[in-house]
Amino acid sequence: MKNEFIRVRSIISSKLLIIAIPLALTLGCAQNAHKHPDERPAPKETFSTKVTANGTKLFSYSVEMPERPHMKGGERKQRPGKKKRDRGAESGAADRGLSTEKLHKQLEQKIAETGFCKDGYVVLDAVSRNRFASIRGECRDGADD
Repeated sequence: MKNEFIRVRSIISSKLLIIAIPLALTLGCAQNAHKHPDERPAPKETFSTKVTANGTKLFSYSVEMPERPHMKGGERKQRPGKKKRDRGAESGAADRGLSTEKLHKQLEQKIAETGFCKDGYVVLDAVSRNRFASIRGECRDGADD
């Protein structure tokens, strides 16, 4: 009777392990899943303006994306079958949503909101790298217009 009890207990324990191990692995992986887009920190956006003594209107618009969460040890896991590619500095910004086209659309929206450049603008400088992108420009209209 005692041997049969031990045998039944052993069978139940092994079946419980068969269920518990995959469940634990699934729950552990689920905690590393990316957050829903609404739960991610918002990008830091800056729009600054300057009017020079001669009436020239200058602006600077920049966006800094929040840092991505890292895996333990500070390195992200590479997917099986994928090889690392050598990419330039600008591709990192594009991967994080800072494409030049998107940045220009955001700038157009900001200028429309503020009404700073009434007759459009000229881009003086544009920078895009890793998590940061910026555009410096000059309004076509002057402060006196």
